[in-house]
Amino acid sequence: MNAALYVVIVAMLFQQAMSYMAAQVLPNVAPQVGQALLLNAELVLYHTTLFYAISGLFQASVGGLIIRWGAIRASQISLLGLGLGLALSMIGTLWAFALAALLMGAANSFSTPASSHLLARRSPTKYAPLIFSIKQTGVPVGGQFAVLASWLLVDATQPETWTRAFLATSIICLVLMVVIHPMRQSFDDDRNPGYPVRWSDAVRNITNAAKTPALRDLSLGMFAFVGCQGLFNSIFATYAQQELGYPKDTALEILIIVNGVAAVARIFWGWIGSTFTSARLVLVILAFVMAIATAALGLAKGWDVWLVGFISFVFGASALSWHGLLLSEVARLSPPGQVGPVTGGVLFFGALGMLSFPFLAKMLRDFGISYETIFISASIPATLVGLKLLLPVITRCWSPKA
Repeated sequence: MNAALYVVIVAMLFQQAMSYMAAQVLPNVAPQVGQALLLNAELVLYHTTLFYAISGLFQASVGGLIIRWGAIRASQISLLGLGLGLALSMIGTLWAFALAALLMGAANSFSTPASSHLLARRSPTKYAPLIFSIKQTGVPVGGQFAVLASWLLVDATQPETWTRAFLATSIICLVLMVVIHPMRQSFDDDRNPGYPVRWSDAVRNITNAAKTPALRDLSLGMFAFVGCQGLFNSIFATYAQQELGYPKDTALEILIIVNGVAAVARIFWGWIGSTFTSARLVLVILAFVMAIATAALGLAKGWDVWLVGFISFVFGASALSWHGLLLSEVARLSPPGQVGPVTGGVLFFGALGMLSFPFLAKMLRDFGISYETIFISASIPATLVGLKLLLPVITRCWSPKA
């Protein structure tokens, strides 16, 4: 691996971190926002749904724009939209949060396809699962930034201080947008200003992901895995404080542990998938582990805090740690030069999971359904995907030798 690849990995890691950080600021301070604005904290689930609905629609269609503009320029546009959306949220009205969710969802749509496009060009095939996993540590790193901003800048006794977290994270996004600008000349050298861009490409990319058997399996995994992740990140801070009875600092400490272990686990699983076995088999194992951990979280009421922390640790090592493996598989199956569009098509199903799981959770809560039922129900799709991904492995093992 050469120096240019290291530069790309670091830049895309932080680009990915900012994208996830922007999405997680509101969920982490939802109780304080609710107190300050006299709103139900669980309304954050609607914000998450809107954010990822827009992101999913755009992800399936931005591949052509990334080819036309270049991955670095697309990343800059993403960071600009995220920074402005976070600043807009500080107005503190429902319409401002809704408009910010739309803006940030559209901006977020460039993040993963752009980074995959850039890394696929420069990553040795053998080490792609590891390299993509290192880049994807940006997600837990971004989660840590969001948690730390909420912990250090927001005072639980002064709910109105919630705006500090939004201001700080907005500035971080805008600063990174400027920092990566010098990279454009060297790393956007493959951009094609004349590449045709049609919004109908979204339908083609989604259809391709759904109809191609190998991509369909990965798309189902993206839906189920992102759904578990989205549910946890959207409601855990509120669940821990309002249902489990933990103080704000304890809930955020658990989130710090979860994001910390996820960052390490992503690299570990990527190394395993590049060195000892296939990325697909590692995904199978992670699917079953995350299903068990998700269901266990729903049963946690009345349990000792250390046990809840351990379950959250296992959740972070599975449900927040599979991304690099799956995205490297998508890149491997993509035609040359089409990693961005193909990745966007698969990511659409991830966005469906991210928006549907929190939205359904909000609906169920409105009807008085318990968190226990919600978490256990969320574990079922991951279990089914694990079985679906395992079936070809079993078939190969039991097939008669030629």
